[in-house]
Amino acid sequence: MSSTDASLHDAASRGGERAQRGFQYQDAYVIGSIPRWLAADGFAQVQQEAMGDVETSFFIPGRGITHELAQVKNKSVTLSELKQVIESFVRLDRSGEFTAFKIVGLGFAKNVQPIINELATMKIRYSDYEGTGIGHQSMLKFKVQAAKLTDEDEDISEFLINKVDICVVETDGDGTYRKNISRYFPEFDNCPGSVVSGGLSRLRHLIHTKKDGPISRETIEGCLYDVDDAPDLPPINVTFGQSRSAGQRPLVFDMDRFFDFDAQRYPTVQDWKEVLLPELKEARKQIGKYRKMRTVRMQKHAISSALAVGWVFSAVAGFEIEIEHNGMVWTTDAHSNEGVPHYDSCIVDSVSPDAQHLVVSIGILKDIGTDVNAFVAGTCLEQASRLNIVGQMAIACSQQANAIVNKFKLAIAKAVQSLPAGATIHLFYSGPVHFAAFLAHRLNALPPVQCYEWHKTDRLYLPACQLAAR
Repeated sequence: MSSTDASLHDAASRGGERAQRGFQYQDAYVIGSIPRWLAADGFAQVQQEAMGDVETSFFIPGRGITHELAQVKNKSVTLSELKQVIESFVRLDRSGEFTAFKIVGLGFAKNVQPIINELATMKIRYSDYEGTGIGHQSMLKFKVQAAKLTDEDEDISEFLINKVDICVVETDGDGTYRKNISRYFPEFDNCPGSVVSGGLSRLRHLIHTKKDGPISRETIEGCLYDVDDAPDLPPINVTFGQSRSAGQRPLVFDMDRFFDFDAQRYPTVQDWKEVLLPELKEARKQIGKYRKMRTVRMQKHAISSALAVGWVFSAVAGFEIEIEHNGMVWTTDAHSNEGVPHYDSCIVDSVSPDAQHLVVSIGILKDIGTDVNAFVAGTCLEQASRLNIVGQMAIACSQQANAIVNKFKLAIAKAVQSLPAGATIHLFYSGPVHFAAFLAHRLNALPPVQCYEWHKTDRLYLPACQLAAR
């Protein structure tokens, strides 16, 4: 082609224009997705133009940092293009670093639509019929469609169902953002409109200009929350089994594999030492790396898990703990003051100068001293120093709970003074779960604390987590 034949309509002339439209569409997808990503407490960062168009990183307790990859196409995707992307996903999946993949397009070719429809049906309905005749026939039918997406003999139907989403996304990223911020963070609905508009403008600029590296969650949250009239940053939600929430996605610590409350089965000391405490500590590390928020809202669970969470996310580490109890949110940040109601308790110590350990029994509205004495009789703890604390009233509020913690901790610290180096505190507790978290939250400047769970059926104590000295 001669220079005189060139035209603005030539493919070469329009390459930059198409590339620009592609980046604009990709930016729109990222902007619209941000509220959904922030709704996951494990969301760490997003990066464009890494292994794929958009790569998001999430912390998953027990697995560490994992990645989700999206390929973004500002066009109607053909079957051959979809096939090429799926095969690249299969190769990346073998690395073990990716938990999910997504193909985003303005639309999909007519011969692709049946595959998308059947994939959506299998994702939503198959688990209800797995193992039945309907489920078997549905899977066979879907495998025929899945086979169209690969030239290899490998069956990719399970991969598609479990790890791949194929979806149409509109070009209006701002509109999607506004809809999703209201859905996932309705507190913004009560703010002046300038808060949402200003946050959106700052995000748009950040995403458009930051193409050469990751954008952290903390940076994104700064665009939304570090302004006048913005709502407070939401707490970090922690649960101990599978989450049932369709919106907010908490950090889920899979403790169900160790706890069975009906069968009175609890984790062993080794389980706590090798698995559960390390997972909690890794979460604390990742939160410190990616997040500004330091308030952890924990789900009620066992006494030992409350003690462990309170200790890992401690006051000296800069964290606050929240936990719901009787319809109220109790918080370790509610400091005691002169208006806090008086709390009656009975504290009795029996300190032996030759003791190597300290047995501490704490019962709220219950004296567990007799049960603890029966448990330690005939063991190496029989000659230990004793501290028996009985709370004689129900705990009224967060401020009172914190005042009680200070009182009990002073009693423990006083009893520890007579112990030799290398001593251990053995903690036996009966009372509200939330108060256990409050107590452990401030158990610093003490020797290691070995905690115990009460086995109701066998009427004995089981060693649980050991909280190291700090």
